Amino acid sequence: MHHQNKVFANLIALLIGTLLALLLGCILLETYFGKNNLHFIHQPNLSQEIYPPKEIVRGHQIKIRFSTNQQGMRGVDYPKVLDTYRILTMGGSTTLCAYLDDDKTWPALVQKMLKITADSCMVWLGNIGKDGLTTRNHVLQMLYFIPQYPVDAILILAGINDLVARLWFHEKYDPHFLEDENNRRFLMFATFSRLPDWKIFPFYKRFGLWKLARRVRRYLENRLDQEENIARFLQWRSYHQTGRKISTAPNLTSALQEYEANIRKIVELAERNNTRIIFMTQPVLWHGNMTQEEKNVLLFGFIGDPCFLADHAHYSSEVLAACMKLYNEKLLQLCQQLNVEAIDLASMLPQSLEVFYDDCHFTDLGAELVANVVVDYLKNKPSF
Repeated sequence: MHHQNKVFANLIALLIGTLLALLLGCILLETYFGKNNLHFIHQPNLSQEIYPPKEIVRGHQIKIRFSTNQQGMRGVDYPKVLDTYRILTMGGSTTLCAYLDDDKTWPALVQKMLKITADSCMVWLGNIGKDGLTTRNHVLQMLYFIPQYPVDAILILAGINDLVARLWFHEKYDPHFLEDENNRRFLMFATFSRLPDWKIFPFYKRFGLWKLARRVRRYLENRLDQEENIARFLQWRSYHQTGRKISTAPNLTSALQEYEANIRKIVELAERNNTRIIFMTQPVLWHGNMTQEEKNVLLFGFIGDPCFLADHAHYSSEVLAACMKLYNEKLLQLCQQLNVEAIDLASMLPQSLEVFYDDCHFTDLGAELVANVVVDYLKNKPSF
């Protein structure tokens, strides 16, 4: 009996010790992580070496640097000094330029070439592009991220992800997606890599142990995602060459109406924040007379994920080019109606493999050409 009591007492002591250790761990982790009241596009203070696959990114250097600043943007830290002309670049993967070195992305080149304004203000540029973002996401960025870091100007390169999403979801595409509060909540996690603690639901996810687990998971997922994305892209490219080709354009009316509504909302939010906004049309490799070599690098335009469908149906390059033109024309028309600045970037870049390594992503040369167009435009406008 005495022995049983001793064993029971030891178990109780072990349980109490474990609970106290967990409590102490929670306190220490909570102190370490602190309270987060900000929205982050990417994880802050990232520093990675990425090895772009030669099968996808032809002619690139073997290793590239990908880093973020304290605010989770690509670029140097957000400036606190007032005599700085602050610019943000917003968009999807063609703005992020994930497979280009930190110094060779077109936003980084724009900052390097501008340096200073006509009234002697230093130029700062932060890149908040993120893979897969559409104008739906940009509305949320304007609502929650821009008020955190006021800027003088925003450059938005948008359109292709809106189009690709419409084609991907086909008849299931919902042009009223943003009107549903549950959809908006879901979209927050795609738009931002880290949310303020008070926006995280349920409550227990705000604790230090959960924050640690979440960051470890994101680190591991990021490593796995790179390998999975490369394999997926190579599969898509293969399916693009062998799958069923659709030569009839889809009805884009409702999708273009949503695109217009999102652009109008972005402009409204920019005006509310007294922020200059400059839209750019989306350049692509797609055109009506593509060579076989150009067609062999294409990845996009599928109806659904071909990796999970027997029918690898995708739209032809001619249809994709026509659809992208509709989005670009809609953007230019809106900017004219709303008296908003626009750069018709799509009309200024050659459609060749020297500029694009797939449907839309820029090579080193492509990024240089984009930067030259943007810098020429800005230098001929106030306050440059």
